[in-house]
Amino acid sequence: MKEEKTILIAGATGYLGRHIVQAAVKRGLQVKAVVRNPAKLADMDSKQIEIVKAQLTEPREIAGLCVDVEYLFTSVGITRQKGFSYEEIDYGVNHQMLEEARRAGVEKFIYVAVLNPHLFKGNPMVEAKEKFCRKLARSGLPYTILRPDGFFNDIAEFFHMAQRGRVYLPGNGHNRLNPISGEDLAELALDKLESDENEVPVGGPEVFSAEQIAALAFEVLGKKPRITHIPYHPAKALLSLLRPFSTRLYTIGDFILRGAHYDMIGPRYGRITLRQFFTELNLQKKNL
Repeated sequence: MKEEKTILIAGATGYLGRHIVQAAVKRGLQVKAVVRNPAKLADMDSKQIEIVKAQLTEPREIAGLCVDVEYLFTSVGITRQKGFSYEEIDYGVNHQMLEEARRAGVEKFIYVAVLNPHLFKGNPMVEAKEKFCRKLARSGLPYTILRPDGFFNDIAEFFHMAQRGRVYLPGNGHNRLNPISGEDLAELALDKLESDENEVPVGGPEVFSAEQIAALAFEVLGKKPRITHIPYHPAKALLSLLRPFSTRLYTIGDFILRGAHYDMIGPRYGRITLRQFFTELNLQKKNL
């Protein structure tokens, strides 16, 4: 009989995936990290980690991944892959992972989706993710869908714009959100391995307006705030013209623009603050 349980982590080199790997090792789990480029996990030297090189867009490379695995975590979605649609990656790859998990008798499936998906109806990325969520809910496999309202690495763009001297905000900047750190969300994900909760909306410990996040970035950098607001409706009209030429850019822009139009506040969780994250980014910049 196995002494330790094994968690398969798909997307292990991503922002959240790396935090899941680290947190799982700390908890004594065996980790099966599925990656396209093993070199990206070279800094994680542990006997508890088995690195499996696989291209998840190839069904034959998914086959057998879940053998001897008790838990499966996936945050797989389109990042830098070219030539694939959201339907193929955000739905298709995760669907294939789900079928493998069912065949192997995986005990729990953890998936990361989007908070308040009804606000993004028609967005190709969100539609693909929600299609998979419906498939997962009907699968008969124990599952939890985490719904964060945004990650710190997404909010890093505020900091990078502030570094360049000016932050551009869609709308009036009054929309509120509470993004969460990857470290905190990883701990929550692992807490849910033995939970029967199916849907877990979540946000970080602090709520900000977009304008306040921009101001915080400038404060950490020691710079005078320079913020330019982009009117919502003209931006939406211009974005619609982009769709026939680039579904990817349209989808990202549409997601950002809609997110800037509504409050996106999840139940507060975690301990790591946005100021800590921006301060760390600033230290990294100084050490380059």
